[in-house]
Amino acid sequence: MEEREQRNQLPCIVDEGIVYQRKDMARILRDLGQVRYVDYYLGVERASGEGYLASVTTNNQSGTVIVNGRLYINTSCFDFLQIGKGQEDPVFLDLVDGERIIRIIPFPEAADAPRPRAAIEPSIQPCLFDRYLDETLAEVYLDDEGDEDDD
Repeated sequence: MEEREQRNQLPCIVDEGIVYQRKDMARILRDLGQVRYVDYYLGVERASGEGYLASVTTNNQSGTVIVNGRLYINTSCFDFLQIGKGQEDPVFLDLVDGERIIRIIPFPEAADAPRPRAAIEPSIQPCLFDRYLDETLAEVYLDDEGDEDDD
């Protein structure tokens, strides 16, 4: 296949569509900051709230956790990300895994500009390291976490 044909196989999504690549999903989610979320299972709303997107990873070692107003998303937990527009919300992002959908709705301010690191709450700053871990680094990081030195 020619180089041009290969490049044309890559998706181009504008405002609405479905993203299957985990790393593309992570790129979309990483800079959202403050969001609203709704957890649906079998089409029924189970939980909802507002929170801060604390970390986005793509690895096989950790799950997705939403707790205490913080969202720790692992894109490997989902089949795909659907980007859509609603009547009430200008844009929503549905993380889909079988019968479960976690809908993330960015606050309008999040679209204006990513927050500088200095503006991020100090309790969240350690979580930002997760953004730079790929699968290989995550394995090394998690394997070394439980080891203790005898010094």
